[in-house]
Amino acid sequence: MSRFASILLLGVFTLLGSGALQHLHQLQHEREDALSARAAVAAGEPQPATPSHDESTCVLHRLLHQPIDVAAWLPVQMRMGLVPVLLDSFIPPLPDQTPLRAADCRGPPAC
Repeated sequence: MSRFASILLLGVFTLLGSGALQHLHQLQHEREDALSARAAVAAGEPQPATPSHDESTCVLHRLLHQPIDVAAWLPVQMRMGLVPVLLDSFIPPLPDQTPLRAADCRGPPAC
């Protein structure tokens, strides 16, 4: 299950970070505008001069342009003491290191 979640998050962050999701959404808008222009021409109406979709009217475009993590939360978390606790949770614990009680040796060689 954790492998599935990590693969899913890797895919989501790749799509968001590379801009591929925004590009695919922009292609969807262009397709819808072309279909509405084609329908207007078929109905005998004039073709619209400007596309009906743009970045100011689309909710998904606004969500894609928002920052994922708001930077204003970091000072609040520092004051609350949550950042050291969060960072300590990522550090793996050291394995048990028991000291040797006796050295396994017989002394100097006898000649």
